[in-house]
Amino acid sequence: MFLTAGLALGSMPALAEDAPKGFIPLNLKADAERQAHAAEQPAPVTQAEKHEAPAAPAQEVSHATVHEPAEHQAPAVEPSLPPATLPEAGRPLPPPEVRVLIDISGSMKRTDPNNLRAPALRLLVGLLPQEAQGGLWFFGDDVRGVLSPAAVTESWRKSALAAAGRITSDAPYTNIGAALEAAMKDWSPAPASQVRRHVILLTDGMVDIGKEEGVNPKARADILDALLPKAQQMGARLHTIALSAEADHDLLKALARGTDGVYERTDDAAQLQRIFLHLFEKSAPRDALPLKDNAFSVDSTVAQLTLLVFRVPGAEPTRIVTPDKKAVDESSAARMPGWRWAHEDGHDLITIDRPQAGGYRIQAASDPDNRALILSDLRLNSLPLPNTLYLGERLDWGAWFTEKGELLKDERFHNQISLKLGSGPAGQPAQETYLSDQGRSGDFVAADGVVNQRLGEGLQPGPQLLTLEARSKTFTRLIRHDFDVDDSALMHVSFESPGEGAERHHHVVAQLEADRVRASEARIGGVLDCPPGEPVPVVLVPEGEGFALDLTPAQSQQACSLKLRLDGRLSNGRPISWPAPSIPLPPLPQVDPGEPAQPAGAMSWPVVAGMVGGANLFGGLLAWGLLWTIRRRQRAQVAILLGTF
Repeated sequence: MFLTAGLALGSMPALAEDAPKGFIPLNLKADAERQAHAAEQPAPVTQAEKHEAPAAPAQEVSHATVHEPAEHQAPAVEPSLPPATLPEAGRPLPPPEVRVLIDISGSMKRTDPNNLRAPALRLLVGLLPQEAQGGLWFFGDDVRGVLSPAAVTESWRKSALAAAGRITSDAPYTNIGAALEAAMKDWSPAPASQVRRHVILLTDGMVDIGKEEGVNPKARADILDALLPKAQQMGARLHTIALSAEADHDLLKALARGTDGVYERTDDAAQLQRIFLHLFEKSAPRDALPLKDNAFSVDSTVAQLTLLVFRVPGAEPTRIVTPDKKAVDESSAARMPGWRWAHEDGHDLITIDRPQAGGYRIQAASDPDNRALILSDLRLNSLPLPNTLYLGERLDWGAWFTEKGELLKDERFHNQISLKLGSGPAGQPAQETYLSDQGRSGDFVAADGVVNQRLGEGLQPGPQLLTLEARSKTFTRLIRHDFDVDDSALMHVSFESPGEGAERHHHVVAQLEADRVRASEARIGGVLDCPPGEPVPVVLVPEGEGFALDLTPAQSQQACSLKLRLDGRLSNGRPISWPAPSIPLPPLPQVDPGEPAQPAGAMSWPVVAGMVGGANLFGGLLAWGLLWTIRRRQRAQVAILLGTF
């Protein structure tokens, strides 16, 4: 018995623009909205109203015989949950919560002899925005709560900067589990889309809490079995930094991947400052100004300007040329009201309150990690991006302007702005696209204040950088998102060939990557494409630890291909709709039509006869050998006896 392809699917949403013909459109609600909008221009609606579009008419599919009772038939495929971030576009984002865990075990004397953890921490503290909440712990054999989670006020910032000077390398053990437990202690479960919770874990070692046999493997297992699921329930992202080759890289990778965090590895403590910069931008990004050859422009709405300038050893002191052509260095900044200059080995961090409007220039070597960050009532906001996208995945993204927290919808304002989206492999020239709030070229609804774009097409495996640059006659803004594109397969498809004679057919089995995808929330559908016929929708049903589909014998004999899509959630809870590469059906094993089909496990008579004949021949040869050996021994014994007389 088997289910045939061609199941009735009921009401289906409209097909995506980039989906193959006949493809089951799981999780493509936004496309139905775009088509409805193209057919009839409605009045502007709120962002939440965009996602209440009516279902499209039912899709016509071909029907074949179903060889299973009705109660075993696969259910109609329904659209999966829309991406959790979409309804938030245009609304205020929750404040970021950043909790930092610093390893102070004795091995740090070797991996960080100059204690470069301290300037890296001071850099992070100096960059955190005022709306963020921060917490700080040092850990070794125990966990020391340095700063309890609280708003990043100037008082908190001063305490954190002072605490950086107390980082040591004298603890005997490395209790990573206790540190993670302390950082998440006061959090309650929440979807990742409703919170911005981040834990930054810096360590150079492995789980090491004692010398008793078995205690360390158990502590490590508890982190993966208890603390990682807890972080997922809390909606927290765990960002891990391995500061030596001896660190438990597999554990740190698992923590990051399981929570959509970032894993960083370096054997050079001098790189910590840049790593902390990138993790700051993942955790609590601030508005930025575009830098071109170290030049930038400040508008009158900017309340505070923060400049991060990286320096190489032996470089000339950094200077900032202001709009009135003054060159300000660290010494002269100390005498200027509103200026604060923090000088470290490797970088300068300069903060200017109420900066003068106009053009500025940094007199220092250009560096891709130099930044001009601002506080302003006029903000360019965007939906957060996952740290990992899977190759072939598509993601709807949005950006919008606010003034004093209010969404700006005024068409006159948007008509004066140029929005340039750049994307591509990090460190290479970007592909550029101009966006607008006009309800076309990827934008959902015209004049709603939110600019939308579908991301994913043309991306390559590896690190990627996405930027959105806004320019008008009076101001500029910049958003940066870096992320990785993973080309790992989320499911693996194999074929079996059950059945006898004319009933032989393909049994398709799909196995999910259990450490990446939640099997309990997964659904797999797609189409069977057998040209020149129309593609036929198919649904895989749960079977054992995977999913399965039986094709009809007729379908199994054709030159067809399967185009499948996985819909569900990753292990970190993020919704995903992932199209697998097209899979051609393999040819069925050939059976001689002149021979009757053998039951499973049966053996043909020629084979039996051959086995019996072979056994008889072997037995005869064995008997002849034994007889020959016995007679030879008898002749030898007779010869000995004759020789005795």
